[in-house]
Amino acid sequence: MSFFLYDKKVMRLILIFIINILFSFICLAKSRGEFKKTISIVDDYLYTQELKKEKEAQLNYMSPFSIIMIDYFKQVMKEHSLPVSDNLINSIICAHKFEYIDLTNKKIDDDKGLEYHIDDINYKKANVIYNKIINDYNLPNDVWILTVPFDLLNDHQKEAYWKIMLSAKTESKKYIFIANIIRMVEEKVKYASKEEKSRICKWLKRIKRTTVYSEHILPKKY
Repeated sequence: MSFFLYDKKVMRLILIFIINILFSFICLAKSRGEFKKTISIVDDYLYTQELKKEKEAQLNYMSPFSIIMIDYFKQVMKEHSLPVSDNLINSIICAHKFEYIDLTNKKIDDDKGLEYHIDDINYKKANVIYNKIINDYNLPNDVWILTVPFDLLNDHQKEAYWKIMLSAKTESKKYIFIANIIRMVEEKVKYASKEEKSRICKWLKRIKRTTVYSEHILPKKY
């Protein structure tokens, strides 16, 4: 009888032990599931944040062409005592986009830099767009950064430089293009008339006051 009771007690302890183990496994499985779920949520959040940062960086990115164009634009406007603001610049950029669409009947990718809007049109067509915007906004003729240097070239040379500019996809190539344009203008000024020389020297002074020139072109001696 006592052995039976003892055996019963042992069986009860064994059963309790098994139940505890099963319960522990159930809790562990549940906590693992919750842990995995938490990790998944954190991963999703971090991934989303990373994508947001990447998107913001793309939207905030400005190529060397865009930066030097805007710096140059501001200087010309200041010289002519004309008001300049971010709203005006953004308005001109939008106008440029719409003119491009009208000319090519194509969409523009807003995530790309200014220079990409004119990839598939030649200099002659691009010049039509810029001249129209200059007239529409009643801007000084020299406000477009390429007006002065391209006035020193013949039609064939203009198209050649234009194609080189459009093919400059990396930052270093863009800086090289800008440096080459500056060198070309510096060479042309030697043989320019007195009237032309004054205009060209003004252009060079403006360019050399830009951040692109002072921080990239001059130090690296492209």
